[in-house]
Amino acid sequence: MNNLLRWLGVVPAAILACCLTYFIFVAFSYAALRLDIPFLYSDGIRDFTSRINTFVSSALQVVGNGVASYMFVVAGAFVAPKRRKYASISLATLGGLVLLVTLVAPVTGGERSWVDYTSYLFAFIGIIVGVIETLNTNKEDEA
Repeated sequence: MNNLLRWLGVVPAAILACCLTYFIFVAFSYAALRLDIPFLYSDGIRDFTSRINTFVSSALQVVGNGVASYMFVVAGAFVAPKRRKYASISLATLGGLVLLVTLVAPVTGGERSWVDYTSYLFAFIGIIVGVIETLNTNKEDEA
């Protein structure tokens, strides 16, 4: 019964870990956009500071997608009671399919930017690194 509950909790735990991780990065990204240095009020410096804040916010969004995808695979495999290798591969397949569907889906309200495409790339890399991490740490799991 305990194993059944753990197997039922694999996907919810993976989704929860992914959402929490991404929420943390979004919060920092939002804070980076709102960062204002009060003693720099000349227009040139304020414009430069605004560009740096936008870049930092975009970088946090991109890295956040990669880390959230990594956490999706690793957390789900961690909750699995046995056969974590297969659980991580299944979660990676599920995550990759979701990313592919969102990549080819039509965009409403404009075109995708370089941040979007880089976010997808980092998310795929995060999934692959999560599977590799799980495969390397659970070699004795096959018994």
